[in-house]
Amino acid sequence: MEDIISTTSTMNICQRLKQSCVGIVFGVILFLGAFPLLFWNEQRAIERYNALEEGESQTITVDSNSLDPSNNGKLVHFTADVYNGGSNLTDSTFGIGCMDLDCLGLQRHTEMYQWNERTETDTETKAGGTQTTVTNYYYDQTWSGSLINSGSFYDQSSQYKNPSSIRFPSQDFIADPMMAGAYQLPSEIVDYMLNDQDPIDVSVNQISDATSTATATATLQEEAKAIYSTPGDGYYLGTGTEQSPQIGDEKLWFSETPQSEITVVGVQTDKTIAAFVSESGKGGNVLLYRTGNLTSTEMFEIAAEQNRILTIVLRVVGFAVMALGQIMIWSPFKVMADVIPIVGGVIGCGINFVSITIAAVLSAITIAIAWLIVHPTIGLIVLGSSLAVIGLCAFGVKMLLNRNGNGNGDDHNDNGEAVAVPARDDDKFMEYEYDPEEGKDGGDFANALDK
Repeated sequence: MEDIISTTSTMNICQRLKQSCVGIVFGVILFLGAFPLLFWNEQRAIERYNALEEGESQTITVDSNSLDPSNNGKLVHFTADVYNGGSNLTDSTFGIGCMDLDCLGLQRHTEMYQWNERTETDTETKAGGTQTTVTNYYYDQTWSGSLINSGSFYDQSSQYKNPSSIRFPSQDFIADPMMAGAYQLPSEIVDYMLNDQDPIDVSVNQISDATSTATATATLQEEAKAIYSTPGDGYYLGTGTEQSPQIGDEKLWFSETPQSEITVVGVQTDKTIAAFVSESGKGGNVLLYRTGNLTSTEMFEIAAEQNRILTIVLRVVGFAVMALGQIMIWSPFKVMADVIPIVGGVIGCGINFVSITIAAVLSAITIAIAWLIVHPTIGLIVLGSSLAVIGLCAFGVKMLLNRNGNGNGDDHNDNGEAVAVPARDDDKFMEYEYDPEEGKDGGDFANALDK
């Protein structure tokens, strides 16, 4: 059951105009900032492509089970089983360890029962440009793995107060070192490996705190209750129960990262692997890794596809930033038109359409110019395609306008110049009654129209 608190705020048209004028500044920043963003993205994509091409040409496949000193500084590719090169992993607070003693990681997952605030707003524009905003604050209780700061809630009463900390926060216990064959994996790959997690079933009887006294261990055992609704069997700690939780109660469960196989492409540096940097120093670091057994060609194809996807995403972001900037720049006109709400709505739609259209055109031209600098041929193709699309759109708009003009009594001569066309007198046309005994050749009908 949610608790709801509602507030209402009103802004007259002068206040809204002042706010929208301030927004012009931010709109200009967004609009102008979109150009270097789009330009940089194309440069980044090209440099990344070149770095991957350079790296692939230098990659050699090696045996992961032995280190060849002559390969130091070279870009190597290998597939190996990943294993724990250190001691067995245990959560010393609860005495829980992996079911597989050689697991790569042990994770403790914790959620605490807390108050949560959710906000919904509804804005209505009335005649005269006044805008009324109703804000609803919803308060409910939920399980969350992170601490929810109740100090940021709208309602600061003690009724919606959360604890200031989690008693047993989530924690990772990681193999040190984590090995792949004879290579020690760097932190980037270690973090990637920990994404694979299998739940561990535990019981209250397993709780044993090796760092505390027997009395303290017994107390934690007595406090913990078994739960079975999490991904793995776990513990419930608090004054409530799983069916009737109280604010501040916690539930915990555990998971482990099993041994697996990984394919890596990177620079051999003594006993570990580092990122490859192109000769120009551009294109970012090249350190490729993926679970499973893949060839070096497959690894670089995956990296190239990731580069393409990132390029498209950043293009969309640049386009959206440019369009949003224009919408903010033109927003005062929409506010002024809101004196009559329906007119304001139409003007707002028009501003959005024009802003999106201009952003699409300018984004395409910016991308083409970026390619012209590095690959003139591709740049000319992109620029030509963009201009062709723009030209077709402009031609279509012109034809539509001409067509609408003809429908209003205008016509055009062979040179495209508008000429007046006499309007037909519909009253005379409607008043004439055809008589089969008169004007069988249609002459009298034509004469009647001239009367």
